[in-house]
Amino acid sequence: MTDAFIEKLLGKYETVPISQIDIDSNQHREMDPAHIEKLARSISERGLINPVTLYRPPQHPRYLIVAGRHRFNAMKLLKQSFISARVYDYELSDYELRAIELYENIHRKDLTQVQRKQQIAHLHSVMQSIAGVSTTGAGAHGHRIKDTAYIAGVSVGTVAGALKLEKAIKDLPELGLDKIESEAEALRILKRFATVVSNQHITRTTTMEQHKLANNYVLGDFFENTLDDGTFALIECDPPYAIDLPNSKKDSSITIVDYTEIARVDYSDFLYKLCRECWRLASPNSWFILWFGLEHYALCSAALHAAGFVHHPNPAIWKKGGSTGQTHTPDSSLGNAYETFFWARKGSPKLHLPGRSNIFDYPVVPPQQKIHPTERPVILITDILRTFAWPGMAILSPFLGSGNTLLAAKELGMPCVGFDLSVNYRNAFIARSGKSV
Repeated sequence: MTDAFIEKLLGKYETVPISQIDIDSNQHREMDPAHIEKLARSISERGLINPVTLYRPPQHPRYLIVAGRHRFNAMKLLKQSFISARVYDYELSDYELRAIELYENIHRKDLTQVQRKQQIAHLHSVMQSIAGVSTTGAGAHGHRIKDTAYIAGVSVGTVAGALKLEKAIKDLPELGLDKIESEAEALRILKRFATVVSNQHITRTTTMEQHKLANNYVLGDFFENTLDDGTFALIECDPPYAIDLPNSKKDSSITIVDYTEIARVDYSDFLYKLCRECWRLASPNSWFILWFGLEHYALCSAALHAAGFVHHPNPAIWKKGGSTGQTHTPDSSLGNAYETFFWARKGSPKLHLPGRSNIFDYPVVPPQQKIHPTERPVILITDILRTFAWPGMAILSPFLGSGNTLLAAKELGMPCVGFDLSVNYRNAFIARSGKSV
C-alpha cells in the first residue's frame, strides 16, 4: 500500500475558523454538557490536544464536523475563533469514510480495552477492502498489518493481537469475549479454552458435539427456567449446602470463585422451593437424585415429601475410594470420606440396573484437575445415571457446576440440560469438554 494512499486517509492538519463549521444533522449522539465543561477546563489549561475531524467536499464552502463535537463545543464555550482540525477536502468513498470513523473511534477514551482492539481489527479489515489483502514477493501490494499499525499509531504486535482477539470473538461467541472489558481477562479465558494459536490467528478447534454441550450448559438461574412440565426422567441435583465452603475445604489448592452459597436462615425456604420446582419438571414416572449434607437429613426429607416425592430412609453413599477424608482437626476427628444422596421417586419408575447396592465407590477428582470446588468424578455420575435411567431419557442438572453431568449423560446417550450462575465455571467446562468430545 502506498504512503500517498495512507496519507490520504490521515487527512491534512489545518487551523479552521469555527464560524465556518457546521454540525452534521445525521449525527444523533446527544451532547453531554458536563463533559463539555470538563473539556473546556482541560483545553484552557493544556490546549486542544486532539484535533477535530472535518469533511468539506469539493466546491462546498463550509465544513462538516465528522468527529469531535464535544471538543468543538468546548472551544465555542471558551469563545475561541479557530480550531485545529484534520481536514478532508476531497471526495471519499464509503469505505474511506468508514476507515476515518474507525480511526477516530480507536482514540475514544470511553472504549474498553477489548472494544479498542475490535476497532483496530475492523480498521484493518476496511483498509483491506480498500487496498486489497497484502501479497508477498515481486510486485507485492495490498494493505499490511504494519500499514494499520502506522495509521492507528500502535505497534505491529498490537494489531496482530487485535486480529487474533477479533477472530476469537467471531469464532467462539459462546465465550462472550466481546462483553469483557479487560484484554488480559479475555486472553486468560482464551488460554483456558485451550485454543490452538497458529500464525497469529486462532484455529477453531470446537466440534459440533462440543457446541451442543456448551449450548446445554445454560448460564442463568435455574428458578427462572422456562422448561415444560413433566419433561425429565431423571433429575440429578447437587444444591448448595448452606455451609462456609471456602473455610470448610481442606485443600487450599482449589481457588473458590463465583460459588453461590445459601444463607442458613434461608435454607429451608430454598429447599422447599427447589423440590417443588423439580417435581414440576419431573415426568410422571421419574427419579430425583438429591445430594445433601447429613446435618440437613430431616430438612431435605421433609422438603421432598412436601413436594410429593417418596424416598427410601437410607440414603445412597459415595465412598471416596482410598481417600483419607477431610477434617480440620485430624488429632481429634476422623476424616469424612463419603457423601450422601437421596434417590426419590415420582410415580413408579423402575431401576435400569436392578439389584445394585447403595454404595458407589469411586476416587475423588484430584485437586489439580478440578474446575469446581465440589466437583464429582464423571465416572461416578455416569454410574448413577446408568443405574436410574435408560439411554434416550432426558436428564436435568439444576446446579451444573463443573458440567460433569453433561459429559456423563452424553457418554450414555441421554439428552441433558443444566444451569449455573457462574460464567467462569461454564467457560472452564467448555475448555475442558473440548478434550472430551
